[in-house]
Amino acid sequence: MSEVIVCSGVKRQYQARAHCYGQRRYELLGPPTRSRRIALRRLADAMDTGRYNRGDVLFWADYYDPVPVFEMVRR
Repeated sequence: MSEVIVCSGVKRQYQARAHCYGQRRYELLGPPTRSRRIALRRLADAMDTGRYNRGDVLFWADYYDPVPVFEMVRR
């Protein structure tokens, strides 16, 4: 039996974002990228500065809502 491949969407992108303690809105960390590794690096670099206490990386494709795939929390 042949394998069925479901389309994962076109124009898949990742977006890193973070916010400071007490803030409600997230700040975007750079432009959207097609690489998950680059988005994770941007988040790690931002969290390393000590300015942010929570951040995540969102994944989205053309037909789907954004989904958080990675989260970092400073405790």
